[in-house]
Amino acid sequence: MSDRLPQLVKPFEGCRLVAYKCPAGIWTIGWCHTSAAGAPFVTEGLRITQAQADAMLARDLEAVRVAVAKLCAGAKGGTA
Repeated sequence: MSDRLPQLVKPFEGCRLVAYKCPAGIWTIGWCHTSAAGAPFVTEGLRITQAQADAMLARDLEAVRVAVAKLCAGAKGGTA
């Protein structure tokens, strides 16, 4: 993953180090990480450090990159 991608995303997202419910009522933490993205599973009272938030963002973005690469490969008839 490009080291630039998190820097492109961050200005559009806030970072909170204590879990909160977003307007849709979903527990969220860090750079908008939710349990739907995988561990850590976000629950009321969860606290993280800035370093953990940044690492979670990198993992979440890598998962999206992989999913997009698979979709693109599938559209071309290849594999990722």
